Amino acid sequence: MPKNFCETAFECESKDLTHGDCVGNWHCISNRCKWACTQEDSTEDEQEQNDEDETEQEDNVEDKTDTEQDEDSCTNVDCPKKCVEDVLLYNGKCENAQCTYSEIECEHGCENAQCIGDPCLGMACSDACDGATRKYNGNCASGECTYETEVCNRGCSGGECVILPVGTIFTSSTRQTANLGGIAGADGICQSLANNAGLSGIWKALISDSSTNAKDRIPDTTYKRIGGAVIANNKADLFDSSIQNKINLDESSVLHDDIGQGSYVWTGSKPDGTVFTGGYEGVTNVTNCDNWTFEQHEYQNRGVAGYIRATDREWIDAHLSSNVSYCNNEQRLYCVKTSS
Repeated sequence: MPKNFCETAFECESKDLTHGDCVGNWHCISNRCKWACTQEDSTEDEQEQNDEDETEQEDNVEDKTDTEQDEDSCTNVDCPKKCVEDVLLYNGKCENAQCTYSEIECEHGCENAQCIGDPCLGMACSDACDGATRKYNGNCASGECTYETEVCNRGCSGGECVILPVGTIFTSSTRQTANLGGIAGADGICQSLANNAGLSGIWKALISDSSTNAKDRIPDTTYKRIGGAVIANNKADLFDSSIQNKINLDESSVLHDDIGQGSYVWTGSKPDGTVFTGGYEGVTNVTNCDNWTFEQHEYQNRGVAGYIRATDREWIDAHLSSNVSYCNNEQRLYCVKTSS
């Protein structure tokens, strides 16, 4: 049993218990001995305790006042998301009436309290046409497409320069004697003219010599003039002694409808597209100017030419109109696109 256990105050006095310094008496309270100072002796101690209690209360009041003031200073302060130039301020919190934020720099700018999305998102910048100019290799920057450009000689369609189909035929803008350098030289003239006019593909002269027929040098396809007018539906139609439209536009779409030497074309061929052989009105053997390597004025050495103003057989073989031409005459060439 505890030493300070009691049933009466008298028991406490006999137990030699320690107590405070003040004058007082033992009491038995709830079976426990407790010393109680008299009123006079406890005044000073109580006053000190009261002073300490008051100081603590004042501190508590002060602390509470500061906290309440802090809370009150943010009561009406809102800290919404906002933009400062290209920086987004978000997660705003009030402290001492001031807003503090987290922040992020917006790559494409900040607007209406949010980062602006990529302005190029969904922009394809596909190849396009602007009149006769092709725009290609598009690249988006700041929501705008920029392109490389190419001026199309034949126009632009669907983002591509118009490419003339195989079977397109033009008459050469240049005129030359029969010394073409052979068929290979004639091909070179056609290819050079096409290249200079920006026409893609392989181009060959529609011409025959002693070992080569003009019809065997070109593919079987639809034949069209520069500009798209149909000349013939296929090879058989081309060499059936008539065509649907004159071949009188050159590689740059310039019309040549001359009368005289400027209206003739070296072909060396008959209407069926084979090489012209034999003689004519005293010419015992038409050699097509020694297979297009001769340019002198000799009666017995001539070349067969076509007529660009004709749509009948004379478009390729005008010898019945006395045009078994002297080799020094300057004539044009028909040039055909044979492959892309």
